[in-house]
Amino acid sequence: MTGRQITIWDFGVETAEPPHAPALAEAFEDLADWAPVSWPEEARAAGDLFPEAPRFRFRLDDGAIAQAFPQALHRELIASPGFQRLRDISFLGVIDRLFHPNGKPSFVRHNRYHHSLGVALLAVSYCRLAGVQPRDRDLLIAAALLHDVGHGPLSHTLEPVFADRFGIDHHAATAAVIRGEVPIGRDVRAVLDRHGVDPDEVVALIARRSNRPHAHLFSGPINIDTIDGICRANTYLHRAPVDAHPLISVLALARVDRAGVRRLDGFWRLKERIYDSFIYGDVCRSADALVQRHVDQTIDRYRAEDFFLTERALLGRVRDLQALIAILVGHIHADFRAARAAAAGRKRTAAEPAVPVEMVMGRERRFTIEPDVVLDSPEAYARRYREVKTRRKRPLYGLSALAAIAAEGAGGRQPDLFGVAA
Repeated sequence: MTGRQITIWDFGVETAEPPHAPALAEAFEDLADWAPVSWPEEARAAGDLFPEAPRFRFRLDDGAIAQAFPQALHRELIASPGFQRLRDISFLGVIDRLFHPNGKPSFVRHNRYHHSLGVALLAVSYCRLAGVQPRDRDLLIAAALLHDVGHGPLSHTLEPVFADRFGIDHHAATAAVIRGEVPIGRDVRAVLDRHGVDPDEVVALIARRSNRPHAHLFSGPINIDTIDGICRANTYLHRAPVDAHPLISVLALARVDRAGVRRLDGFWRLKERIYDSFIYGDVCRSADALVQRHVDQTIDRYRAEDFFLTERALLGRVRDLQALIAILVGHIHADFRAARAAAAGRKRTAAEPAVPVEMVMGRERRFTIEPDVVLDSPEAYARRYREVKTRRKRPLYGLSALAAIAAEGAGGRQPDLFGVAA
């Protein structure tokens, strides 16, 4: 790389250029063997936010994983039963049944396994770009791999009910798995012990309580978990757009220059769009709320230890939940379309029943950028990128699905929710 000074920040300590800070194209060429990418000429011509970034498909096969993680520590963590369980934990819970990522109705569903690998790949990229020392590198990548290892079935959809009724959420469950305090975590703890990695240091990084170098990869408002999560969620709406490329955002984190700040600002605006129009949009929010209501009303069928099951195991045992999710897909989209048509003034025909709509408190997030704040330290990110969580009344669609389940019960033919490959 020639011609300009690059600043790397490590908890406020400015250093010269890292040992290896390649030009942008070179950075991606180095990753090409294990990151499935292609270079879109049309994106360059269109002047997208990140025109130099290749496309990224968010999934890796076993061969690519082995090449991406040369350290035995990380390969053994990936192979552990506790980590492999994440293959059967959906990425966005019931939302994964409403939308088909990447525009394909089969064989492509994101899950916490691929998300965790994605976050770890971002840690690999950052460590290479910033010249992170081996011990810190091993710890950072281990924490990235394990940051969601305690997610329960249906991910964030069921978590609020389990937290309220059993006092368990994915934060506490993740710490328990890493420390080997629950059966699915014993192999994870054994791997960490075998390689001399302190489980408490891993937990502290994930929980944003660490003072170790590069801890801002987990604690900042733009962190590697958020980067992969938002870019991955964007594929539910668009087919891997260039302006949602996770590696280019991590490159901007590692190398603070004018272009990097512009890209981080763009990512922050993307995060706002994803929450406003998708995750907290009427359809997704209603689906989560209806499943939570049903589970809360039938909580006697659940146990605290169900949080550590796979989705197949839980839904295979609690058949009415499986039936609800299956019919919810059709009901919630139909109710939403009917309500939108009614709001637009179209008269309902005699054959169309009235759509039941209930107003409930819904979550919202507001994102702002303080352009005068200079990113001269990791602490400055929290001052430039601000996020406020609020609540207001929003319509709840899909109530007809709950009524259908109540009327029909769960004794009839049960649809197979696992017909599409995870």
